[in-house]
Amino acid sequence: MTHHVSIFDIPHITEVIGSYLERQDLLSCTFVNRAFYHIFNPLLWNELAFEQSPDKTEKELDPIQKDAFLNKASLARILCIETACRYKGLPELLSISSCKRLKIMKSIVSSHNGEDMSPVLYLLMITANNKHLDSWSLGSWVKLTPDVFWLMTMTLTEITTSLSDLELGFSFNPPKGWFPQLLKRLPLTLKSLYMFWTPPMPRVEREVCQFSNQPWPEAYPCLETMTLSLSVDEGAEERLFFQFLERCSALVKLGCPRFSSNGAFGDFVTVLETPRVMPALKELDIGWQPVGDQWDRLVLAIQGRVHRFTTDSDTTLLLPDTMSLLTTHWSRTLESLRLPRLLNENIELILTKCSNLKKFDCMWTVNRVTEVESNDMEGLTDWTCTGLEDLRLAFADGRGESVEEPVLSMQEKRAIRRIHRAYKQIGRLTKLKSLTIGWRASDKFKHRANLDLSKKNGLELWANLKGLNKLDITQLRHLNIGVEEVQWIVTHWRQLKKIRGLTHRLEKGPEPDYIVRLRHGLPDLVLT
Repeated sequence: MTHHVSIFDIPHITEVIGSYLERQDLLSCTFVNRAFYHIFNPLLWNELAFEQSPDKTEKELDPIQKDAFLNKASLARILCIETACRYKGLPELLSISSCKRLKIMKSIVSSHNGEDMSPVLYLLMITANNKHLDSWSLGSWVKLTPDVFWLMTMTLTEITTSLSDLELGFSFNPPKGWFPQLLKRLPLTLKSLYMFWTPPMPRVEREVCQFSNQPWPEAYPCLETMTLSLSVDEGAEERLFFQFLERCSALVKLGCPRFSSNGAFGDFVTVLETPRVMPALKELDIGWQPVGDQWDRLVLAIQGRVHRFTTDSDTTLLLPDTMSLLTTHWSRTLESLRLPRLLNENIELILTKCSNLKKFDCMWTVNRVTEVESNDMEGLTDWTCTGLEDLRLAFADGRGESVEEPVLSMQEKRAIRRIHRAYKQIGRLTKLKSLTIGWRASDKFKHRANLDLSKKNGLELWANLKGLNKLDITQLRHLNIGVEEVQWIVTHWRQLKKIRGLTHRLEKGPEPDYIVRLRHGLPDLVLT
């Protein structure tokens, strides 16, 4: 049965809302993206349709029904809050603010020009008086004036009894100086912090936050994970950020912001070089491009401490001395490494020296110059990272989009031999659970290496990957899978749960025989 509910039909709203809230635990209610947008945008306040849930308890619902049920319950709760705001006054509003998880990923706008910030104020009042809140996720705020932003940061100081997970996302220019002021007001109970903005902020002059000089807490004893996908203003803001890091003694994972200059990143490396700062740090993600000796300093600063390292900076130009430092000082502790791309000999060096790697993600870039000089395939050492569980390799020709020549040169032949050798080395990784392999989408060199999933060209090399759970072959040029290959997969990869990049290539119509056989042989397998 479907009810068409007018937003102004208060008795009817109350009746419909009640039917949902009786079935839903208020303490676990989550705000739903689309629902929030519909409720708080007056342009869409015409009618809302509620569909009655089946007369079942929550445990009796199947997953699809349960998701739909939770969404409707969340929508009803938002309607409760807005109704209370507009018709029942603030006391009633505060009495219903008892949810534990608050997640709003759509824009908070209550008029077409975004000037009416009353929904933001309502939300902050609800949050400030909620002593049960454990997780607060607010994304893509369209506009916050300095006054409202001040109120938001003040709200954070009120949630000190329970908040452990905070996510803030912005798509506006925040007032200048906002970042350190917000850091100073983080709840001391916080365990995880994620702040981001989309798109990246242009460096333009902005309004200045008029905050009082809030002192730093002595420490943030619970903060373990922090990811900052944003830019930090140069000067005082960067210095305050470094002061904040000095108080994060429990920090295990750090995703760095974008700094204003090479000098600022150098100052960050200096912070890492201080042993007493972030002593618990195990995982580091940097987006800045180190220059000069900064790579060497970074490698030495986190040796023995950081077990998982990620960067989006250009790593194809790493000097041999830097690679030697990396593999020497990280070889025993490094467990996870993600680099945008490396020359093939550097990848070989890492996979040979870093024997404790559990996860590796990189683009294998062919270096033609090196291939001319280094063509002794027999002298290459087997990979020692036999405990690797997650491998993602994308091959790329160093020439990028260059036009193919009709005949393979000697350098190309040697490069292809090197890549085929990597295929064989993958077969030695008996602990592998997840494998992603292919070519950069635009790379024309892939047409010549002739790698696929046929038994002839490589599948049988992976017979020992018996624990493989997930295979991503989206970027393989050709699969060349037939009935024989399917039988081989069903026999050797009994643990396989998901193959990505298989069914999206199929044309409309009946599934080919090899897909039918694959589904029959591995009934729990998910194909995408």
